[in-house]
Amino acid sequence: MDDLSEHYKLLGLRPDASPEEIKQTYRDLAHVWHPDRFLNNPRLQQKANEKMKEINHAYEILMDALQGMPTPDEIRLKAAEYCNSGHGHFNLKNYTQAVKDYDKAIELNPRMESAYFYRGTAHHYLENYTQAIKDQDKFIELNPKMERAYVNRGNAHFNLKNYTQAFKDYDRAIELSKTNEDAFYYRGLAHYRLKNYTQAIKDYDRAIELNPKMERAYFERGATHFILKNYTEAIKDYDKLIELNKTNARAFWKRSLIYGRIGNKVQSKYDLQTAAELGHVFAQIEQRKKKWWSWM
Repeated sequence: MDDLSEHYKLLGLRPDASPEEIKQTYRDLAHVWHPDRFLNNPRLQQKANEKMKEINHAYEILMDALQGMPTPDEIRLKAAEYCNSGHGHFNLKNYTQAVKDYDKAIELNPRMESAYFYRGTAHHYLENYTQAIKDQDKFIELNPKMERAYVNRGNAHFNLKNYTQAFKDYDRAIELSKTNEDAFYYRGLAHYRLKNYTQAIKDYDRAIELNPKMERAYFERGATHFILKNYTEAIKDYDKLIELNKTNARAFWKRSLIYGRIGNKVQSKYDLQTAAELGHVFAQIEQRKKKWWSWM
């Protein structure tokens, strides 16, 4: 028997048994199977001798294997080191290496919450959405009260077009924290994807109420108003977005389209030119087309 698990099994122990448990179990088994207990029965004494040889061998193998093994505290410390290394790679956007470090941390400490959370997030950035969901599942099992994990899992479901589950996760995140702007924002995106435009706007409203500088929420709310032909409201959103970030090419591009739709050619041309100068590809193409037609 070279497999340690078989030696644990022979002694009736779990693979994570401590040295003290192994020693105590060995003493108990040695008492039960000691050959001197069967002096009056040679047949049973022979069986006891064979059994004790197996017990002694298993005990010696396990104790030898445990010599020099790290203590539980040392294992936890090493797991923390791998986890911190993963965080470093994560912050540098080296997500593949981060996942490898989190793998090692979890192997050493299967209950390390943060390793599951960040490994799941790294998998998300690598577009491994199914694995991201599995990691957030495990994190939520260990820590069911952290709303960010529900948002992250909801986003993975969203990207897999599992909208029903995404809504459940966003709803749960909001239930846990009614001030989580991301939960409202991403739920708004899900409503938009399902063409529930009125509900999408309500969620964007709440996200903006919680964070008045949330540029992406203004952009998406403006896009939703545009779909509903609420052009005045859409312009207000892009005005605010441009006020927050005067280099947002997408905002100028969208506002250009709206002004063009309502017949304000001067403002539309200005926004188109600004978007092109800021590097918006579609605006640059459109501007070249307009110049070409003007030349013709």
